[in-house]
Amino acid sequence: MLLLEIIEDILPIILLMVLGYFLREKKFIDDGLNKNLAFLVMNIALPSSIFVSVIKTLDLSQLGNLTGPLISGAVILAVLYLISFVLVKVCRVPHGRRGSFINGIVNTNSLFIGMPLNAALFGDQSITYFLVFYVLSLLSIWTVGATLVLNDPSTPDAAAGGARFQPKCLLQAPLVGCVAAFLVLFFGISIPKPLFATLNYLGNMVTGLSLIYIGISLSVAGLASIRFDKDTVVVMLGKFVLSPALTAAVFGIAAGLGGVLPAIASQTFIVQSAVPTIAVLPILATQGKGDVTYAANLVTIGTLLFVIVVPAVMLLIS
Repeated sequence: MLLLEIIEDILPIILLMVLGYFLREKKFIDDGLNKNLAFLVMNIALPSSIFVSVIKTLDLSQLGNLTGPLISGAVILAVLYLISFVLVKVCRVPHGRRGSFINGIVNTNSLFIGMPLNAALFGDQSITYFLVFYVLSLLSIWTVGATLVLNDPSTPDAAAGGARFQPKCLLQAPLVGCVAAFLVLFFGISIPKPLFATLNYLGNMVTGLSLIYIGISLSVAGLASIRFDKDTVVVMLGKFVLSPALTAAVFGIAAGLGGVLPAIASQTFIVQSAVPTIAVLPILATQGKGDVTYAANLVTIGTLLFVIVVPAVMLLIS
């Protein structure tokens, strides 16, 4: 009975992804519209959704309760990076793949997949803890994660151009929306009702459009291009088995030590830890002169497997 309920919750997510895949395969959506849709979600709808959700659900007096999830999340990321570095050595991952390998295990596509998934499964009550995860993930991706890929050329003489972390990468529209919401709460600013309603309408588009976009992305990647090799299998096991298991263990230990960790916080982090890796991984691999095909393969396979993994994760945490 529980499994049936979980499948009923997941099915709309899958159907919206299938719709995006179908529309792109049948040429109802071209690549130009695909890019416009990504811009709309990333820079307009998603910041609006985060802004409205924070205003609706967060009270400044609750910020102290976020310390436990914040510390737990940081510990999880640190341990995952350590394990990933060890696996690179043990599995003898070649240069050009190492940065993508580590990112495939550690970092997640928390915007286009994580956010709509969380909203669909847990509703607005989980938004606060998702934002904690999102901020940690953003810092991880654009500091350690991106630097590892950009400085991992396939051959020693294929210099990656001295690519380094750029602070401006952290100033993404969704994070700006989050910061703006906190400023509004802190200074007690009253948002005009028409403006707030407009932002609310824009925010409501995120889940549907994001899931359709995932389906479109699968069509663009091409299912026929999927390849399984040793390095790919290890990453998938790290992302879909090790990462959620470690997350559950850390939250369990923290709760045992007396940490303030509501059930919805651990559920949010566990589900987010099983979300596929960042969609920009092939772009970073291109800039770093690494193995672009391998990076794209990780994104495609991870996105496909996530449809199977999420019901399993939901069943376990339920």
